Amino acid sequence: MDEESQCEEYLTSLLSSSRFLSIIPKLNGSNLLLRCKTCSMSDIEGNSQAFLEIYPFSITLCSNRIPLTLSDYERVISHELIHAYDYYYERYNLQTCSGLACSEIRAAREGECSKWFIHDYFKEQCIRNHAIRSTAVSSLLFSRCWIFYSYSILLESVST
Repeated sequence: MDEESQCEEYLTSLLSSSRFLSIIPKLNGSNLLLRCKTCSMSDIEGNSQAFLEIYPFSITLCSNRIPLTLSDYERVISHELIHAYDYYYERYNLQTCSGLACSEIRAAREGECSKWFIHDYFKEQCIRNHAIRSTAVSSLLFSRCWIFYSYSILLESVST
C-alpha cells in the first residue's frame, strides 16, 4: 500500500474514533476538508507533517512525512484539528504571532504532549518546547498565552 492510500485509511479510521467524535461535530458547519497528499518542500508545505489552510478551510496531511503508524497520525490530526477549532470557533488569528502561539500551546497539549507525564512540570515543558519550536516565538509571548490557557482550564473545571 502506498503512503497516500495508507494515510486515507488511517484518516477514515481515526475520524470515527471517540477521541475525534467530540471535535468533528463542532467543525461541521465549517466545511472543513481533510485530505492526504504527497507534499513538496516549498511554500506552506515546507517541512510540515500537516498544515491548516484557511482558503479553502482544510487540513492537509503530508503522507510522505508522517511515520506510518496509527499513533503518529492520531497525534498529527489532533494537533491540526485544534488549530482548526481555534480558528473557526475561538476566532484566533493564526496569522499573528500571538494567535498562532496560543493555538500552538493547545495543539501541543492535544498532540505531541498528550501522553501521560509523571509530573505536570514535564508536560508543561513538553508543551513549551513544542510551541516555541513550532512558532519561534519568545518565551514572554509563550508565558502570556500560557497564563490565558491556564485561566481557561480553571474556568472549565469550575463550571463543570
